[in-house]
This record gives sequence, structure tokens and C-alpha cells, in this order.
Amino acid sequence: DKAAEGDVADPSRQASEAKRLLNDMANVGSMPSVDHEHLGKEILLRRNDLSKILKEDDFDPEEIGKIFSGEHEENLLYSQLIHSTLDGDRVDFLLRDSYHTGVSYGHVDLDFILSNLKYHHDEELIAVDYKGIPSFEHYLLGRYYMYHVYLHKTVVGFELMAKTLYYWMAREGRVVADFDVIVKQIDSDWFEGFDDDYFWRNLRDWTPEPGEHPESRRKYLCDLRGNLLKRKPLRLLYEERCFPQRSNRAEGGGDFRYLRRDVLDDSVKLENLLKDHNISPDCVALVPCKIEIEAHSPLTGHKEAVLDTQERELGKVYEGYIVKDLIEVEYSPISKLSLYIQRINRLFFFDRDDQKIDREEFAKRLREALESS
Repeated sequence: DKAAEGDVADPSRQASEAKRLLNDMANVGSMPSVDHEHLGKEILLRRNDLSKILKEDDFDPEEIGKIFSGEHEENLLYSQLIHSTLDGDRVDFLLRDSYHTGVSYGHVDLDFILSNLKYHHDEELIAVDYKGIPSFEHYLLGRYYMYHVYLHKTVVGFELMAKTLYYWMAREGRVVADFDVIVKQIDSDWFEGFDDDYFWRNLRDWTPEPGEHPESRRKYLCDLRGNLLKRKPLRLLYEERCFPQRSNRAEGGGDFRYLRRDVLDDSVKLENLLKDHNISPDCVALVPCKIEIEAHSPLTGHKEAVLDTQERELGKVYEGYIVKDLIEVEYSPISKLSLYIQRINRLFFFDRDDQKIDREEFAKRLREALESS
């Protein structure tokens, strides 16, 4: 991602070496070409042991790799089973994660959905029969609410801490963050250790090098590392949510009343508020999140701005004797909800000194300070 390339922030914007470290990392995206499906394809093609097994049973690793990555154009059914609203991964994640987290969002009638699947030969697509549409809608809403678990404030805060530390370990060459380098190592012994514990092993053994960092940033990273190892999360100072209709404007920033980036970046009132609560601006981060009903919902009209590859990934139903996208079924609430997206902005605080902060008082004063901004 961009972090691995070292362009997290323009150094000229930094008032100190640690300034905006967390905040800039909170807004670094990933390269769109790097995802687990493409990595899975590379593993399949580059691991000689896997390729050999497949070839012995007359399977083509190249073709299976294209199915993994959604690049198989000859049979749309393959892509639909791996890359769609009702693909195997998403169904499994909902049922599994709901069970293991103890929430009830995953209690969907999967058997009824499966019993109402139809294969349309002309379209070469699987669709949910009209009788199963309510159960399909229930599944989609379950996934939507499950994202409130995935994007829980504690989870988001820990992910930001890990993301920041991984970036700086990569800068020192302690971990690999280059996708091309990882791919080249797939058939090596090193790759067998590139698992969930790879990050934690390296983090436990790593101390920021004095020669690589000015002292202020080195101490900052040491404190951040210590908090993560102790499972001490970032503290949530304030949260704002909105549910705007989709549009072509950038990321719906204007829909937020208080936690807007332009306001936070330029607000003297906010700086004074942080100072009054003895909070360093270096330790504050604005973290944006979003939750969608459909992964590739319509932007302007139902299909006008949706790419062909994205259109195939939308949920399909058999209604009115034809196959259509669920978002095209006028009486379905999904067709209306897919026009909106929930956005969440959170203001986090990296508490380095176990400060006592009255969150309710802070939130009240934040609203007052930014009301006229």
C-alpha cells in the first residue's frame, strides 16, 4: 500500500517528527490490485506442490487461478460463486463470525435461500427465486449489521495501531510490505511463516532504531508498540454518523456536521479544546469508515455508473420471469437502501499517560467549539 512506499504524509505539514503520525496512517488506502484473491491465485500458480496435485487430477491451475481472481470470462457462474453478493465466502463469514462473536445477525434462513436457487441457462447465472427474496433480503441486512461488529470502535482502533507499526517496521526492513516481494517468495520456506503470527513475532522482537528515527518519533512508536502488546486500545473521543444518499461527490464529507476533515485540520477552536483537556494533537486521529448494503450499489441510476464486472457481482433474483439485480426489484427495501451508505467518522485518542478524560464533557465542548465552524 501507499504506506509501504513511504508517502504517508508530506513532511512539510508536520510541526514535529511525531505530528499527525496516526492521523495520516488512518487515511492511507490500499492499492486496489492487492487483495487476497489475487494472492490466492499467485499461491496456486507458484506453489509447485499445489500445482502438481491439481495437474495430476487434470485440473488447470491457471484456470482455477482466474476463478479465484474473478478473471474467468468464459463462464460467469464461476465468478458468481466466488465474487458476488451471495458467494461462498460471504455466506460463510456471516455464519461463522456471527456464531463466534455471539451476535444474532447471522441467523438467516440459508437452507431456504439455497432451496430457492435457480440456474438460468441463457444468462449462465444463479438467481434466487422470487419466493426466496425476503430471506435473501434478511441475509443482506444481516451482513450490513455484522459490519457494525467488524467496525467496532475497539477493532478499528487496534487495526490503526497495527497498521502504523507495520508501516514503520517495513521502513526499517523488519517486515515485508511489498506485494511483488511476497509473491516472489511464495515457493520458499519463508512464505510458510508468513501467517497471522508473522506480525506479532516481529513486533515483539522490534524496537525502533535510534538511527532511523528522531527521538520524539522513536518514543512515540515505542509507546504505541507497548500499548498494542498490552492490548490497550485507542480511546474514542467522539463519533459522528450519517446515512446520506449516494452521489458522485467525494466521500460525502459535507454530510458530517462536526467531524469534517476540513474543519478539524483548520480549527483553532479544536486545538484549544485539546489543549484544555491536555491532549496532544499528535495523538489524535480522525478515522473514516463506511458500511454498504451492496458492495457495488448503484451510484446515480441503478446501472448507469456500475461497471460490467461490478454489475455481475450484484445479488441476482428471478422475478417477473426474468433474471434481474435485486436492487431492480421495486418493492424490495434493498432497492431503496442500496441508494444510501452509512458513514462513520471517529475521533480517536492515543492515550500515552493514562489520562482521565470526561468524554461526555469533551463531546459537549467539541460540538460547541465547532458549531459555528
